[in-house]
Order: sequence, then C-alpha cells, then structure tokens
Amino acid sequence: MLKISKIFIFILGLAYFFYSFDKIMSKDDPSYLVNAISQCDIDPQRNDCLKNAIEDIRGKFKLQEIINTFQKNINTPEFFSNCHTALHFLGQEEYKRGQNVTQSLISGTPLCFAGYYHGVLEEHFRQNNLDVTNMLDLKNEAKSICGNKSSFAAEREYF
Repeated sequence: MLKISKIFIFILGLAYFFYSFDKIMSKDDPSYLVNAISQCDIDPQRNDCLKNAIEDIRGKFKLQEIINTFQKNINTPEFFSNCHTALHFLGQEEYKRGQNVTQSLISGTPLCFAGYYHGVLEEHFRQNNLDVTNMLDLKNEAKSICGNKSSFAAEREYF
C-alpha cells in the first residue's frame, strides 16, 4: 500500500510539473519571449541560442506580437543587449517565410538599430549568392529591390 501511494504521489508531482511548465512557457504569457531572449545573454553560444529562440518564438507568435514585445522591453538591459542580433534572426526568418524583400521590410521594425532590416537583407543576399563586398553588385541589387528612381517621390542615390 505504501508503494502504491508513493507512485501516486510521484505521478501527481509529474502532472503538476508539466502543468506548471506549460503555464510558465505558455504562448499567452508575454514573458515567454522576454525570457527566451534574455536567457541567451548567459549562454556561451549566444548567437546559436538567439537563432533557436527566434525560430521557436516565430513558430508560436505572430510577427506583430513579437515586435510589440521588443518595443515594450527595449529598455531592459538584458533584453536590449540581445535585441539587435535577435532582430537580425527575426528578419532572416521572415524573409525565409515569404521570399519577398519588400513585404518583409514593410512588415518589420527599425528597433534596435534596424537589426530586423539587416536580417532581411542579409538573408536575401545569402539566398541569392550576392557578394556584399562587391559595390557594383550591391548597387544593382539595391535598384532591383527598391525600384526605379522615377518611382520615388524624391530622387534617391545609391552609393
């Protein structure tokens, strides 16, 4: 009888743990994003941690929810220290999903020194095997992404 009660208590304990863990890590809890990003601050493989966290987060949240969370937590030091790099990965992830530079840029944010925009362009360049050290390639690609000078309200110069 004692053995059965120990097993029962153990099962109850496991059930409580998994129930609590699910509540702590719930997508409905805004701290989920903050914790996932902030924990990477102490990870020796910080970039891998951030990349994995963003892939996980993007699978659970809408882009605007993620951007709103970044906006709300930008002044938290441990969150801010990872903000630019995390948004790089978010921009890359968004470009991978839609394969459209314009739409990805429009959907994004300039927060954290434009990390999101950098990530979108970085992923676009990577997938199209563009040499970012070649200024002529960059100039031509900027024209193809941004359109013709005549379509702008004000004339733009590329480089």
